[in-house]
Amino acid sequence: MLEYLNCNFCGDLESVYTTMLTVGALIESLVAIYKKIYSTNDPRWKKTSELHVLEVIMSLARYYLQNVDLWLSGMKRRWKL
Repeated sequence: MLEYLNCNFCGDLESVYTTMLTVGALIESLVAIYKKIYSTNDPRWKKTSELHVLEVIMSLARYYLQNVDLWLSGMKRRWKL
């Protein structure tokens, strides 16, 4: 719902997921949520911007690739280091 409101108010692509990461959400969880949003084909997105969710997913992937500390924390969780 936050992403939908962000899209309606023409917010930037990064604002919702960076806020969620700031409050402690795992990037793996965010990827799963955005994948679910994208695959549901919710008609609300057709009224606003059909490509918004895809653009956010691309932005999230770019953010992940540019922030090596997220890689390390994910590896630590995965390998229990």
